[in-house]
Amino acid sequence: GTVSSGFTEIDGVDTATNAVAFGTTGTAEIADLDLASDGIANLTITFANSTIKDGAAEQLLVEGTTSSIALNTTASASNLTTAISSITWSVAVTRTGDASTGTTSVVFTNSSSPTEVTTAQAEALLDAIKYNNTSDTPTAGARTFQVTVSDGTAISSAATKSITVTAENDTPVISVVNVAGAITEGTTLSDSGSITFADLDLTDLPVASEATLSVSALKADETTVLTLTAAQLTDIEDAFSISNVDGNDNDGTVTWSYNIAETALDFLAKDEVVTAVFTITVDDGNGGTDTEDVTITLTGSNDAPVITQDTGDSIAAAITEADIALEADGTLSVEDLDTTNSVAVSVVSVAASQLDGSDDAMTSDSSQPDNEALLAMLTATTDPIDGTVTTGDIAWAFNSGSEAFNYLAAGEKLVLTYTLTASDGTASDDQTVTITITGTNDAPVITQENGDSIAAAITEGTTLSDSGSITFADLDLTDSPVASEATLSVSALKAGGTTDLTLTAAQQADIEAAFSITNVATNTNNGEVTWSYSIAEAALDFLAKDEVVTAVFTITVNDAKGGTDTEDVTITLTGTNDAPTVSSAITSAKAEGDASYQIDL
Repeated sequence: GTVSSGFTEIDGVDTATNAVAFGTTGTAEIADLDLASDGIANLTITFANSTIKDGAAEQLLVEGTTSSIALNTTASASNLTTAISSITWSVAVTRTGDASTGTTSVVFTNSSSPTEVTTAQAEALLDAIKYNNTSDTPTAGARTFQVTVSDGTAISSAATKSITVTAENDTPVISVVNVAGAITEGTTLSDSGSITFADLDLTDLPVASEATLSVSALKADETTVLTLTAAQLTDIEDAFSISNVDGNDNDGTVTWSYNIAETALDFLAKDEVVTAVFTITVDDGNGGTDTEDVTITLTGSNDAPVITQDTGDSIAAAITEADIALEADGTLSVEDLDTTNSVAVSVVSVAASQLDGSDDAMTSDSSQPDNEALLAMLTATTDPIDGTVTTGDIAWAFNSGSEAFNYLAAGEKLVLTYTLTASDGTASDDQTVTITITGTNDAPVITQENGDSIAAAITEGTTLSDSGSITFADLDLTDSPVASEATLSVSALKAGGTTDLTLTAAQQADIEAAFSITNVATNTNNGEVTWSYSIAEAALDFLAKDEVVTAVFTITVNDAKGGTDTEDVTITLTGTNDAPTVSSAITSAKAEGDASYQIDL
């Protein structure tokens, strides 16, 4: 009769697990043999060559041996040792005819003496023989085998063994080529690689797809989780793509690429890391899949904070000197793209330049405050940028305190250029804030210092001169005030001090002309003016005893820029008694005879 069995291909590496035994239920029976004796000389398995479709992949296995018998070959395999009944079998493979019309016989013979074996030993051999097909793509269909035994003379009737081969879908298998990418912010922001796959089913055409498996982020300490926004996650995931290479068949290549914009990673601070894992799935469309993970590591670098001038911000202020503390303020904007960075702002330097009224550079005077004092006049504070926000405002304020910058003359300018630095501890950005102070004219001020004098008293008949000085100071360092004088008033009183004494024009002219001033040659913005009064004795002879002339002269110091100061110098002239003087001849004539005499007194 015919015994049918099924052989089903195994997906993956063949391990002969599905090999089909020739025995019906694992125990073959050889009965009703019309043989001359009970001894069996050989066992033969015969099949048509045309039924072997898969070449050397179709084979017979014998339990207890490590060898196999290819069903498409004529080569003999000898001394296949099996533990069954301690029989050593030799195998001869004989092919007749061609591959399409011939037959092949596989003859098992006991290689020991005596050569005949018992029926039980032959049955044990038949149980040990199995059909196997190692092809990953076996040809489906029936394989029919005829089994006979012989006592050396007569051959038994044939038992038919039909084995139906069924092909199973083979899952495509991915071979790893390059499944890791590393990108550091601020450098090349792309990477690529590939995987290869193989599908044993020759007619399969696997196609790859990708999906995000996971995205995780850690701060620089490598332990603290960095929370990503939905937008950040989207940018990171969208940067990954794959391409099924043209020309792929059952075997092929899938390329992957990762390309992300610099701005998408700006939120990462130095040494912060995002690990994105993407799964590539190769699917043969018949239920077979294989997957491979591609891991992309994104490492942050430090982004320097950036100071900008947004709408409403200011980086300059103009102040006019006003003899009081000068003040100005404004704002700037600062941004640090690294989400976890903290930013601090400081005023780090100041450069001072002084310009004249034509905006030409001029030498700064020693009265200008030193850099330390100027630096302290500007302060800057910022809104917190401390790991929760990335933008903030810088508020700056200028306050000169007790310094009024009075030394600046009209139109002169002091330009103070301050440098503000925003730093995240690693990188920084600078921004200048310019304060321009324009001077106004400060009038010179006359003072009476030690040794100065603004009054004189002259008494007729004694020393008829006197002198003195006044001191002036002009806060505008480049001013050079000049003094002039003018008569303010001349008055005269008779003795007793109540009755006016009227002066002649000549007398008044002499009194006024006696006053003069001198501008000291070494004067600068500060200096001294000397005055002197010197009058002739004859010019005061008209004054009787205790008559007094008071002459007041005004000294004006003028800086030629509209600033003046005045000081009055008072000269008091006191008369003394002048004895009468005979200034004409008294003539006495006496006639005596013809002679006359004259006496002059």
